[in-house]
Amino acid sequence: MLAKLLLYVSAHQATVACWRAGKLSLCQDFANSEEGWHSLGNFLQYHPRTPVYMLVDAVEEDYRTETMPHAFGSARQEMLSRKLKQIYRNTPYSAASPQGRNKDQRRDDRYLFTAMTNPDILRPWLEILRGRQLPLAGIYLLPMVSQTLLAKLKINSPNLLLVSEHSAGLRQSFFQNQQLKISRLTPLQPAGDVFIEAFPGSGGEVSHYTDEVEKTRYYLNSLRLVTREDRLDVCILDQSDSLGELFNTLKNDPGLQCFHLNKADIFKRLDISPDTFTSSCIVAPHLLVLGSQPPAASLAPPALSRGFSLYQARLALFGMSAAAALAAITWSGANLALQQTAEKKTQQLTAQTLQQESLYNEVAQQFPEAPTSAENLLKAVEIAQKMREASRTPELMMKTVSLAMDANPSITLNRLKWKHSNQTSDPEEASSQQQTSPANMAGTENPPSNKKWQIGYIEGEIKPFSGDYRAAINDINTFAASLKKNDAVADVAILQLPLNVNSGSGLSGTTLEKDTQAASAKFKVKVLLK
Repeated sequence: MLAKLLLYVSAHQATVACWRAGKLSLCQDFANSEEGWHSLGNFLQYHPRTPVYMLVDAVEEDYRTETMPHAFGSARQEMLSRKLKQIYRNTPYSAASPQGRNKDQRRDDRYLFTAMTNPDILRPWLEILRGRQLPLAGIYLLPMVSQTLLAKLKINSPNLLLVSEHSAGLRQSFFQNQQLKISRLTPLQPAGDVFIEAFPGSGGEVSHYTDEVEKTRYYLNSLRLVTREDRLDVCILDQSDSLGELFNTLKNDPGLQCFHLNKADIFKRLDISPDTFTSSCIVAPHLLVLGSQPPAASLAPPALSRGFSLYQARLALFGMSAAAALAAITWSGANLALQQTAEKKTQQLTAQTLQQESLYNEVAQQFPEAPTSAENLLKAVEIAQKMREASRTPELMMKTVSLAMDANPSITLNRLKWKHSNQTSDPEEASSQQQTSPANMAGTENPPSNKKWQIGYIEGEIKPFSGDYRAAINDINTFAASLKKNDAVADVAILQLPLNVNSGSGLSGTTLEKDTQAASAKFKVKVLLK
């Protein structure tokens, strides 16, 4: 975990502690004087670029509970900023903390407005931080951290007055339903020319603290936060084991429910070891909470916390760079593992190949001598393969003709001629085409192509034939149409009909002659496959 510097500032001194992984170290006090400022500057030079969280404990503070209309986003920020400038005009150190919503019909938001009303207390310490170029994470009032401390100590009370003693004096903070409402700091009372010690033990100091608790009680009654009939819970947070007499005095008051947490109780509830505290760090519980869980609202204006924003951006860039580097290393490792696996497989395959080649050579030595070279054998195989791919059989033509004959039972096949050629015509077509009509010669032209075609010539006749040439020609045309319906057929042409119907031919014979050729009706058809 990254280190943090926790700076506790009061009117008389400052205390610096280094927080890392939930533990405090290097807890040191510095007087509010030029000598103390110089000593703090020397101390900070050993912690460059470490973010600083400032905890302020002073009399010059203000707490106000206000109700504001419910808003969101930028409108809410503008409304709160305007309200803070209206209330606290003479200080830049102010903040607004949300405390829920009212239960009335409007459901307005409740806010606790807090401010440090005397900026001069912080000026020398902030100048030292600015001179050392340390990022300021935030400025927080001690009662704001006490609210988080109550949750850590597991103290639940609807009306609780938390009493603790620090170097600045006696701090009294009132919490209602775990939310801070007001806080008072009673400075150390002077005795002659010397201030009373931070840890009083005589009866006079106990009486003075008891009076201050009673004044706070009356003040709560005047604000109507607690009525006179209500019993007020008082928790004495005794970090130095010096407020035992105050507890013995307050517990006898019937209007107070008082309980005492000494140093050992604090150790146990915060689950920390006793060596976390030092004799000079009485504010250690608050510093521990500030290091682990700082409040959401900070009094620091944006101008002071800009350095911390840059610090966070730098950390984010470092984190993304580290993540990218880790991803690259992981990817490289995965690629390296895959490469090694591939190399192993390559070596295994190479060894297997060498072994198979060795076995092949051993077997090949036993083969008889080949009649020719391996190159000639390879060429012969390639030529045979090309011949096999280029070869054609009349199987498709036979299937096509058979399907058409099944659809036309009057057709009788006498002869089927099949050829595989670059030409789509044959010399024997010339004599046959002279007997057919022009309409039957449409498919005999050679198409402009260099590929080979399958051509079939079908010679047949109509059986039975009774001398009706018109019916025979219709059957032949139906047979040709059946052939052309097949998807494998490119074209069909009738080369010869039983009767010459060509308009260019002459007529011969007499009407007195008897029909001696009515015994058969022969025809010839050409089929061109796709």
